[in-house]
Amino acid sequence: MNATTTKTLIAVIAGLAVIGDAFLLFVKPQLSGANGASAGTRSGASGAIGGSSSDTAASGPTSSAGASTDSSSASADSSASSAGSTTMQDGTYTSVATPNEYGEVQLQVTVAGGRITDIAAIAYPNHTSRSQGISAQAIPQLIDRAISAQSSGIQYVSGATETSTAFANSLQDAINQSLNAAK
Repeated sequence: MNATTTKTLIAVIAGLAVIGDAFLLFVKPQLSGANGASAGTRSGASGAIGGSSSDTAASGPTSSAGASTDSSSASADSSASSAGSTTMQDGTYTSVATPNEYGEVQLQVTVAGGRITDIAAIAYPNHTSRSQGISAQAIPQLIDRAISAQSSGIQYVSGATETSTAFANSLQDAINQSLNAAK
């Protein structure tokens, strides 16, 4: 396999991991809630993460790692980023390394009081001077936007679409870890 095929395959697998997390957060509780509805129990999630407002779901484009269009996965990421009445569990969560064409993004997300309080990029594209420059400009902006939004549904940085996409997917993985820990 050539390097492009390998990177594409890794990006697809990372995207599937995010979709799998979304399934565990939303579909599985609904299925078990439907089966237990006759017994008077119902579990599920609706609303926004940690009590943030619904404006975060429409604040910017989202996509799976390596996807060629934003519309193919916007619904999965939007629903995953508006996780419901479930609040995030306090702690520090390290996301999976999300690859893109220029490297990979891996985040360490700190949650305190059910809110994202800090995000550290522990891996980001920095193999060339150009990717170092783009990351140096984009990563701080993406961190600020994510902390403000309390969501992975953030506006991407112009000129850093690949890094922004990988950042959002990596952030969503950490958010999903926090939400799953709260259950």
